[in-house]
Amino acid sequence: MSISSHIKPAHNYVPEYQQSGIPWVKTEIGKAAPVLGNVLGVDDVITNIDSFKTSFSRVTRWFIIHNHDNNAGKHLRVYFSEESAKNAYSANANDNYFLIDGEIETNRLEIKCKTIYILPDVADKDVNYSLIAGLTNIRSEDFPDQTTSNGFTGI
Repeated sequence: MSISSHIKPAHNYVPEYQQSGIPWVKTEIGKAAPVLGNVLGVDDVITNIDSFKTSFSRVTRWFIIHNHDNNAGKHLRVYFSEESAKNAYSANANDNYFLIDGEIETNRLEIKCKTIYILPDVADKDVNYSLIAGLTNIRSEDFPDQTTSNGFTGI
């Protein structure tokens, strides 16, 4: 009797992170500034957060972001959590993001994720960037949600 088994790639399946990623690219030029509202008494909550969300069909192996704005003072904020991104400009904002200066391209960031939020550093500005990623064969739905309630901190 033979036993056949097939290992389904999951987020801890190391071989998926040892090979080249499947290419994925997105460019946003002149994307509208965030729409702010007042939710439950908290000022400046982003009400159109989904328009700044990038969801990958597969888990990333790595990604690179290029800020196309030629003004070094025009930063992009990068978030991995919807809650943090929605509150980017509110009194409840946290520091769980990183900044990319204008005309700067990040190094290859070896980060596995299924969602990323890219916002302007100032609420009334547009975003102009390119995002390139190497994707694994791991389906996004097989990757845990990166939230505080799931044990992820600093998100």
